[in-house]
Amino acid sequence: MADAKTYTAECSSSNEHAAIPAVVAFSIDEAKAREIINLAGLVKEHDLLRVKKFDYAADWLKTDPAESDEDAKDSDETSDDDDDGPRTECDCLNVSEDGFWFSCILKHTDTEVCGAQLSIRELAEHFGLEFSPQSQPNRIEALWQNHTMVADFVNSYCCGAAPAGIVLAADKALIIATEDRRVFYRVSEVNGDVCATKTHDLINLADPEAESELVGTYSGEDAAVQAFSAICRAQGWTAVL
Repeated sequence: MADAKTYTAECSSSNEHAAIPAVVAFSIDEAKAREIINLAGLVKEHDLLRVKKFDYAADWLKTDPAESDEDAKDSDETSDDDDDGPRTECDCLNVSEDGFWFSCILKHTDTEVCGAQLSIRELAEHFGLEFSPQSQPNRIEALWQNHTMVADFVNSYCCGAAPAGIVLAADKALIIATEDRRVFYRVSEVNGDVCATKTHDLINLADPEAESELVGTYSGEDAAVQAFSAICRAQGWTAVL
């Protein structure tokens, strides 16, 4: 098992007039590294900016220990004073899709201090852990990509004036229109499940939160297939996936 990885990261703050720590020092063991990797996965899976949790494992220092050691050697002076950093509160570990950093609030102020963002990939490599910031294939995309007959089927049953009955929208939703283009179905991922909804208002298709009739909610690897099949049954269409 690899030894804990030690960091000393430079600090910054949006308040340029505040007296902030010079660096934040901390160590990450394998268990904490796994936690950071898992949190990064949640950020990617749910399209979050970051996740933030209380964590008081870091030390906020007024001076960089490396620079202090060099200054002491140059001056041949010794000091019994410890580098007691500023008093802080709300110390947190922050994790994004591919980076992590510590932050805090200077006590009795509204000044937030952040350590430099560090690479999760480098942390994972140190412990020989797997880390891939690339997202797993979306189930809606998989339905579209792996079942080429879906488009052919809908074009056969939904052959109205508009060309295709299915559109892969920017938000990775499948839009299925009836032949007369008066009923529209939407298949999309919502909170980890796949939902099929029905609407008569074309404008609603552009807004995932718009009120629509729920056809069903499905879970599991084949959830998108289940949703598509439910729509086919509702319309009396026949499809085999």
